[in-house]
Amino acid sequence: MDSVNLWIVISGGAFGGLLHALYLNENKLLLPTLRRNGRIYINLGFVGDILLGIGAGLAILLFIAPDTMAKQIGLSIVSGFSGGALLGSLMNKLATELEKKKVDKLEKLLEDYNKNLEKIQQELKKKEGGK
Repeated sequence: MDSVNLWIVISGGAFGGLLHALYLNENKLLLPTLRRNGRIYINLGFVGDILLGIGAGLAILLFIAPDTMAKQIGLSIVSGFSGGALLGSLMNKLATELEKKKVDKLEKLLEDYNKNLEKIQQELKKKEGGK
């Protein structure tokens, strides 16, 4: 991906995140604030929605490769609007795929182990029969 496309995806994701912030808060942008509830933390407000939108816009490209600029812009805006929900869904999809790969690898190791065990058992039987 070249730098122009990267900026298109980042901008589209940010715009989608901004739209999401407006949608959630009745067309109002919540400004970042400093909170104290036993601990000090920053409520990012609409900036948090924009950051999630950018992350989602970039993350979706791991699964979908749009073939036109218009599709790329649309995908990044929709992904940005989905923000945290999309990132959570993608995280679950990746975790499921990784788990499946682990299971497949373990099944292959077990199969190889059983084949080697059978060979060893056959060799032992031959040695015992030759005595």
